[in-house]
Amino acid sequence: LDMVDCDQAIKTAPLVGKRFPFFTNAAGKAIKSLESADLLEKFFKKRRNGGAPDPALLQTELTAIREHGFAVDFDGLGEGIVTVAVAVRDYAGKVIGALTMLGPSFRLMTSRLENEIIPSLREGAEMLSLKFGYAKL
Repeated sequence: LDMVDCDQAIKTAPLVGKRFPFFTNAAGKAIKSLESADLLEKFFKKRRNGGAPDPALLQTELTAIREHGFAVDFDGLGEGIVTVAVAVRDYAGKVIGALTMLGPSFRLMTSRLENEIIPSLREGAEMLSLKFGYAKL
């Protein structure tokens, strides 16, 4: 819904309003990881002819995302682009979106992701979820 741009010389093109297959970015994976297995099975049945990754590998990745509470994707939106996302929930606990950050891989190295970006995204997603009435049990 919104994008905050940076003042760096190297940055990504605006992506607001653009659509991408869920398996090509962290936001899509963070959201889909919390959906029922039935919905994912329906998705794979529709896309059997190609265009989707191996269902078993993707299911393993989505399980790990669900367990860790965040998604990281490398190169899904283009070479050298890293996306990181955490799901946002509403009052009923339903996933309604994701708080996402993306940038070039040379700025989003693993240590920075783990120590700065993921904790910050988690905090922001928790605050947003609370505003939508979500109360973590």
